[in-house]
Amino acid sequence: MRKINTLVLLLAMLLPTVQLFAQEAEQSSESEKKSPIAVNLSAKVKSRHVWNGWLSCNSWNIQPDLTISAYGAFFNAWAYTALDHTLSSEIDLTLGYTLGPVTLMYIDMFYPTENKKGAYFNKVGTSGKMRFLRYNKEDDGAIHQQMAMLQFNGVPQFPIKCTVGVFTFGDPILRQVEQTNAAGETVTVIEREKYEGYSTLVNLGYSHKLKRGQTLTYELGFTPFKGSGFFADGFNVVNMKFAVSQPIRVTDSFSLRLDGELIFNPYRENLYFIVALGF
Repeated sequence: MRKINTLVLLLAMLLPTVQLFAQEAEQSSESEKKSPIAVNLSAKVKSRHVWNGWLSCNSWNIQPDLTISAYGAFFNAWAYTALDHTLSSEIDLTLGYTLGPVTLMYIDMFYPTENKKGAYFNKVGTSGKMRFLRYNKEDDGAIHQQMAMLQFNGVPQFPIKCTVGVFTFGDPILRQVEQTNAAGETVTVIEREKYEGYSTLVNLGYSHKLKRGQTLTYELGFTPFKGSGFFADGFNVVNMKFAVSQPIRVTDSFSLRLDGELIFNPYRENLYFIVALGF
């Protein structure tokens, strides 16, 4: 009887605490429902990185990806860093807004100088002197490039994604000029003809899922007219990609993603086969 009385007394003492925790959990749940802010953090390890048919990193690299969104507006931070730290890295900061099936984005592509020779006491791989705040047209896109993008995300009646991107900063028009040096020899030098070439790229994409959960993606990217030649000079196909994304279930609450990308750039006659692991 004494044990029963003690148990009843303990339950009576714990009941207010249980009710308090239940109320806090309910309030927390309601707060989460009311909160408009969504945060998504992911990462990926890739054997190479190719952007719209353009080889950016010819080495194993890690790519963190962070998105903060609310009311259709979002901020995204994405980067890649070569695991051997011998190549230049990249950090992209994007501001965007999605309204229905349309997304408008403006991207700042930053190329840190910390891994470039001469960045700091002529040493490679030193920390410091990344020069993020340096926006100078004379750099010709070596530190910053910026691009405006308009994206149609597709609708059930027309599930094709269409993206149009235009460089607005760090896209110079360069030309080769033959000159005679002091020794009387004819040499070829590169001169800047114009600071901004406004190179334009159009990319079409379509994705669908298989019964086993795999997602297949097909992309076709091309330059619509003559530009600075960042992607290609004139009308050319620069990106033909077939990608497979396959989920790998580890536990009930955690899974990985295995990605494969087969990319062909007809303009440059380049072929890439890339594998990635996302988590």
